[in-house]
Amino acid sequence: AMDRLTALLATAAVTTLEVRAISPAVGKGVFALEAVEADEVLLRTEPLVSLQHSSSKALYRVCEHCLRPLQPLAALGPVTDGAFQLPVTASTEHLSAGAVSCSQDCGELYCSAQCRARAWQLHHRWLCVASLDSPEDALYQFKVHSLQTNEAFVLAAKLLLACRADPLVSAVTKELLGRPWHEVVLNPTDSEMSDAEWSASLFEMATQSSELLFKAIPRVEPFEELRASMLHLMGTARARPPLWRTPCS
Repeated sequence: AMDRLTALLATAAVTTLEVRAISPAVGKGVFALEAVEADEVLLRTEPLVSLQHSSSKALYRVCEHCLRPLQPLAALGPVTDGAFQLPVTASTEHLSAGAVSCSQDCGELYCSAQCRARAWQLHHRWLCVASLDSPEDALYQFKVHSLQTNEAFVLAAKLLLACRADPLVSAVTKELLGRPWHEVVLNPTDSEMSDAEWSASLFEMATQSSELLFKAIPRVEPFEELRASMLHLMGTARARPPLWRTPCS
């Protein structure tokens, strides 16, 4: 099994660093294999997957893959009393010169053709809505359900698909997995549910999301395995209220 740090170096194609065990008390460390100059960049990585929240996307566009800004800060509007006055509606004006849209014209934007290709390889080829014929399509319903409940379901779906597409992403993800979502997200203090009811509501929400995703994407594992993966990935994301929409919002 590949540990997380070694997988990270391999993912970034770094050959000048290696992971070594230091001691049982200290654990592992990253060591340079050759002399390093001052201010030299040793490691630059990209996120395994990323997600811009829909409310943020309506205000300011970033790359759907790496989250690089696609608009100058001036697009956020004037500064008043130290705060930006954000526009009310989304705008694609003043996009950076290298910005490209999804090749299928679903509306997603990327900072470069490279990011677009990487996103397509990892997950977007299954999650792109450009070819959908009806709002009754399972993928459409999955994304609507995510918008209405918790957008981290889309993030979890991206990572689930990326693990299928790239063994290194899978290796890193296995090192990061936490407990299931419904076991780690705290019951909001203003909730009228008991802790058990809250946990059950999250489990039911994840079940509904997983059922739609199961219908929408190529089925390479049983439903129970897909749902378990979604729950663990959501738990790792730690999507707590009020950062995400919840049953109580």
